[in-house]
Amino acid sequence: MRKEDQPLVSIITPCYNVEKYIKEYLYSVLAQTYDNIELILIDDGSTDKTKDIIELYKKKIKRRGYKFKYIYQENSGQAVAVNKGLSIFTGKYFTWPDSDDILSRNNIESKVLYFKNNFRYGMVRGKRKFFERDMNKFYELDDNANFKNEEIFFDLFLEKTFPSGGCYLLKRDLFLECYPDLSIYEGLGSQNWQLLVPAASRSKCGNIDEVVYYVREHPKSFSRRKRSLDEWFMRFDDHKNLLFDAFLHSECDIEVCKAIVEEKYARRRFEYAFSFNNRDIAEKQYQNLKGLNKVKLNDTLKRLIVKNKYSYYTYVRLQKIKLQALHLQKEARNGFVKNLKS
Repeated sequence: MRKEDQPLVSIITPCYNVEKYIKEYLYSVLAQTYDNIELILIDDGSTDKTKDIIELYKKKIKRRGYKFKYIYQENSGQAVAVNKGLSIFTGKYFTWPDSDDILSRNNIESKVLYFKNNFRYGMVRGKRKFFERDMNKFYELDDNANFKNEEIFFDLFLEKTFPSGGCYLLKRDLFLECYPDLSIYEGLGSQNWQLLVPAASRSKCGNIDEVVYYVREHPKSFSRRKRSLDEWFMRFDDHKNLLFDAFLHSECDIEVCKAIVEEKYARRRFEYAFSFNNRDIAEKQYQNLKGLNKVKLNDTLKRLIVKNKYSYYTYVRLQKIKLQALHLQKEARNGFVKNLKS
């Protein structure tokens, strides 16, 4: 595709203390097979050499023919940094990858071509893979069971599909329908749901059956680090508030969606209290589920284990025994059917 035929695509990337990774990220942006790009880097108060490295790459970026904007702000959080980028981007389409991840060479081009051939879609995505250090060694965290689903509104906030910003490309017009003031909720959690949930309520999502994005996993990253039960509950509250705000910008039955999310986090609180073997909190969360009329048989089993001071591992062993029994029943049934046929 000739550059004069290419619509402008904005890449909005917040960054904070990524001196170890920013070179790889910038190289993957410079290696794109698409030329008409606006790269916006929002430095959220880095105290390492992130700024110096970006300055070194500035000439390379401009030589590549990209529009380039670099903004340094006091540390205010990733959502604030993304909001800064959203307020100034000028592309017809935009994406928001993380600064320690890697774009495939055709990340942008493949998605723009999809829009060209499927003009009624407002959003499109490709697949992702995960790595830690070695780009030659990948591992899967997704089974992509719902990848081909184009109606992903519920899949997103029920976490049945992935929200990685670098996988997606959104039309500017669709974003403006959701956020006319160009500003999203500035919570502690990921900004991906704020951008994707309202968009998915208005548009189908096209799917490109190829890997376009490589996600770097850190053992001590925000999503993987160990937390206390109180810290988990605080995270659940923040994410619930984030989704409630996203519903206000969505075309949906807000009260129905809120009720689904209330159940989701009531159950998650109960399950985490159970896994932490905290009897009092588990009982309180069980009563919350009961108040929502959402208690399941497995919830009652977990409650009995905690009430009787059995450990979480006792429950795990019971589940294994249950699965083994089901497996034996299946084998016996299959053998019985086989004997009947013979």
